Amino acid sequence: MPMKRVLQSFIALSVLMVLAAPSWSANVGINLSGTPTSAKQGETKSFNINISATGKINLDQIPATVTVDTDYTAGGVTGTPNNTSIFSAPSTNPPCDYFTNPPDKAGQCKPSQEITGGPFSLTANVIVPIALAPGTYTITVVATAGNGLTLPNPLPSFDLIVEEAGEAPSVSIITPANGGSYLVNQAITPAAEVLNSPSIVTGALNSAAPPVAFVDTGENDIWQAPAPLTLTVPGTNTYKVTAENSFGTGEATSTFNVHYNFGGWLPPITTAKFQRGRTLPVKFRVNDYSGPTSLAVASVFLDGTFVGFADSYYDSLGLPYYQLEVKLDVLAGSHQIRVVLDDAHTQESYPIMVK
Repeated sequence: MPMKRVLQSFIALSVLMVLAAPSWSANVGINLSGTPTSAKQGETKSFNINISATGKINLDQIPATVTVDTDYTAGGVTGTPNNTSIFSAPSTNPPCDYFTNPPDKAGQCKPSQEITGGPFSLTANVIVPIALAPGTYTITVVATAGNGLTLPNPLPSFDLIVEEAGEAPSVSIITPANGGSYLVNQAITPAAEVLNSPSIVTGALNSAAPPVAFVDTGENDIWQAPAPLTLTVPGTNTYKVTAENSFGTGEATSTFNVHYNFGGWLPPITTAKFQRGRTLPVKFRVNDYSGPTSLAVASVFLDGTFVGFADSYYDSLGLPYYQLEVKLDVLAGSHQIRVVLDDAHTQESYPIMVK
């Protein structure tokens, strides 16, 4: 635990006057509000000083003025404001009373000053030096007063934890690139540039995946996953990198697309005309990063009308392809077969002629 130090702020409460042996007194109330609990090196924090006073003071026709002077000099801490007038009031001339307010040799009686008022509030700033050692400091109000002013005892104070200055990590994702496009089953190594000396860096694919601890490559603030990541989910994906240090947390998110490639049409759709009313076997291939695949979901449309999902089969070489029997119940002329895949990205069309 850091040693607790005391930074005393001098708040001088003075009433400007010419003393005339007061026979009355006034009570001064001081309390603090909005006090900060912590501040970083080099930071400025504000709080409120609230002052009230009630009672009477004997004066010689001089108004009473309560003044606040903040002076945070101990330990190198400075503060504002200084010499701030809080309130003042004109003097009054009560009638002479031979018991409580007798006349002087010239026949004049001492005036009294009503200083009932408040609370009055001002904002004080604590300015923490950048070189001040981290630790817990006590800001104590030390006040002086005269002419019958009675100060509260004890005077208010508060603890301020001074923390080391620094910034939370800054994260920029390199891989997967934001707005990028990747093939299904493509392997990537997630990586990010992370500034401000992170202690922990993690990355997660989509919201449901558990985070993976990144490792520091030792080059240009680059952190990366310890092993490649295979992208298996077609469509929109997100990758989030989170970094932490003693000053906070930084994060970044990359949004990218994972898709298939259309592998081409297979006969007989690539031949000439087709007879009206016959069934056309619509065949085609779909590729992922490794080549032909049977993992996609393929929807088939005839002239914009959905006619079914294509099933996967294997040819004589063991390569997968897709096929759907489409009944050509259309008029003679030009028509269009369209295939849409479940990656929200890939679709392909082919014109056919029906006679």
